[in-house]
Amino acid sequence: RNYVFNHHTICMSSNGQIQATACYSGYIYLSTDYGVTWTQKGSSAFYRDIKCSSSGAVIMAATDGAYLYKSSDSGTNWTQDTSAGISIECLSVSSDGLVILVPTYYSSNGGSSWTALVSPPATPSRMAMSTDASRLFWTVSGGGIYVSYSRFYEPISQVSPVLESEVRQISPIIQTPSIVGGEDKSGTNQNGMACALRGGLSTG
Repeated sequence: RNYVFNHHTICMSSNGQIQATACYSGYIYLSTDYGVTWTQKGSSAFYRDIKCSSSGAVIMAATDGAYLYKSSDSGTNWTQDTSAGISIECLSVSSDGLVILVPTYYSSNGGSSWTALVSPPATPSRMAMSTDASRLFWTVSGGGIYVSYSRFYEPISQVSPVLESEVRQISPIIQTPSIVGGEDKSGTNQNGMACALRGGLSTG
C-alpha cells in the first residue's frame, strides 16, 4: 500500500511490526501493523533522523533547532526533549532504548541526562551503534568514517577516508573480523558496521 509523504528517514522494530517515518518539514507517521496502516503523530517540524529500540517501544526523532522528540510507548505519545541543547543532525539508539547518541552528546538513561563526548568528530552526517552500545560509528560531512570501541565512547578515531558524498547509509552488523580498526580481534565476535556507498557496500 502506498502513502505519499515527504519521507526523510525511517526506522523499524526488529520484528517489523512497529515502523515510523519522519518527514522533513512535516510530521512523524507511525504504523503498528507491519506497514499496513499509518497514523500521523507528533508536531510539525524539520525532522532530520528517527531511530527506535529493537522492540520499537522507544522511538527518538531529531529535528533542526536542537529538539529531540521521544516516545516510550511505541509511538502513541510523544514528548519534546531539549536537554541536550545542541543542533541535532542525526542520532542513534541502542537496542534497549537506554543509550542515545547525538552528534556531540550521549545519554545512558534514555535521555534523562546527557554527557558530552570527548573529541567527537566534526559535522557527523550519519551514526550507528552496536546492539549493546559498546561500539559507535560516524560518517562525517566532508569525508571519513569514525569509530569508538569503548562503552565510554573514547577514544574516537578515523578508520576510513571514504568521502561523505559517497555514503548513503550506515548500519551496525555482527561479524567476526580478524582486524577491526587496526586492532586484532581474531577469535572473538565483534560488532562491526556496514556502510552503503555509491556503487557498492563496504564493511568494517
